[in-house]
Amino acid sequence: MLGITFKGRCDRKMYWAIIVLSNIILILTYVPIQIFSLSKEVRHNMQQFQQGNVQSKEVEQKSTGVFALTEKQNKVIAFIQTAITIYVIVFCFSYFVKRGHDLGVSGLVTLILFLLPIINFLLMLYYGLAPGEKESNKYGALNKIPKT
Repeated sequence: MLGITFKGRCDRKMYWAIIVLSNIILILTYVPIQIFSLSKEVRHNMQQFQQGNVQSKEVEQKSTGVFALTEKQNKVIAFIQTAITIYVIVFCFSYFVKRGHDLGVSGLVTLILFLLPIINFLLMLYYGLAPGEKESNKYGALNKIPKT
């Protein structure tokens, strides 16, 4: 499913590359949308300000973006944003499972631990810092990135 597979293994370098890349993708997805969209309340306040009914400071405090989009446009953007976020989370989790496989841990154990607050953060750090198994294990051989 679009590059997502839960089979195989990944080393620490690939694990951290996926973590960093996914965070960059999420930032590039959310920041522009937050800059360019305004809520209905903010658009109303801007109209009130233009009519002279609201002070400038009140509008500045409630403004969260530069351009006002229609409600329909905001819904479409929110849907796209949600779809991208869900994809990135599942993609990252697939590499989380693969990293667990590199350490000899099953995907089910990884899922259970991932769902527990605080433990998931500690598990993420452990997966990122612990060396993987050097030899092939029951999850397969380590897929190394070829050196060029």
